[in-house]
Amino acid sequence: MQPAARRHGLVLEQPCGTRGYIDPTYEASATVNHKADVYSLGVVLFQVLTGRKLVHSDDRDWSLFAKTARSHYENGNLNVIHPDLHKQTDQGSLKKVLRNSILLLQG
Repeated sequence: MQPAARRHGLVLEQPCGTRGYIDPTYEASATVNHKADVYSLGVVLFQVLTGRKLVHSDDRDWSLFAKTARSHYENGNLNVIHPDLHKQTDQGSLKKVLRNSILLLQG
């Protein structure tokens, strides 16, 4: 155990939580790090923007979520954002929040 981990008293060797919120790169590297939390925040932020829940399925390719979110952003598609947010928030702010969610999904 590394000194920093000992100070905090808890070392996790496997990720905890719902699979869709865990950084997809974990499956390739099997290493848990701070980027998993950053990715999870991006998932939550994108869900808040769209008003949609993450689809839960054991067979789902979870990396598609980030790819889909990024595709909407790159194509300038703000229609993915919940209509109520469009009514309450200016378009420039929505673009910035969408951009930040994409950056978080990249880790």
